[in-house]
Amino acid sequence: MLWNVVERSEKRKDAQLAREVEITIPRELTREQQIQLVTSFARDHFVAKGMIADVAIHEPIGADGAKQPHGHILLTTRRLSPTSETGFSAKERDWNEREDVAQLVAEARKRFNDTGAPNHKQAVEMAEALRNVNIWRKGWQDYVNRALADAGSTARIDHRTLEAQGIMRPAQPNLGIARHIEKPLHPP
Repeated sequence: MLWNVVERSEKRKDAQLAREVEITIPRELTREQQIQLVTSFARDHFVAKGMIADVAIHEPIGADGAKQPHGHILLTTRRLSPTSETGFSAKERDWNEREDVAQLVAEARKRFNDTGAPNHKQAVEMAEALRNVNIWRKGWQDYVNRALADAGSTARIDHRTLEAQGIMRPAQPNLGIARHIEKPLHPP
């Protein structure tokens, strides 16, 4: 019902209806702890700013044969508005990437691409840290690590790239939904 109302509030056929944030959830937590972790993160990072967050948690079987819990958080691009005919206000441009941050990142990348200088690479990393996606990644890292510590686990996550962590190996491929489609639902 929510997304039908969201769609009706748009005037353009190709309008962006939502923003999706996909998160990996630690296996070390109980289902109740996982739900608490995801809902508190969504509430504090998105709902507190006025977004509606639609949360779903899935547990497909991973390549290692164990459950791989992950979540999808769909976020509205408009606030609720009781005075609006559609129930939603105008698009919240403040929820998008800030223009000054996007410009800073673009300029820093250009300087680094032109020179390859280490200080320009560091400027790119500092500018990138201001982007919404990286702020949310850092926030997720902090929430997960706190939940793991509270659960008595020594496991921790790091939102940074492997290179930034000093780990020199290729990243594992993200097979996504394709891996699940290739497998029959009911093996013969």
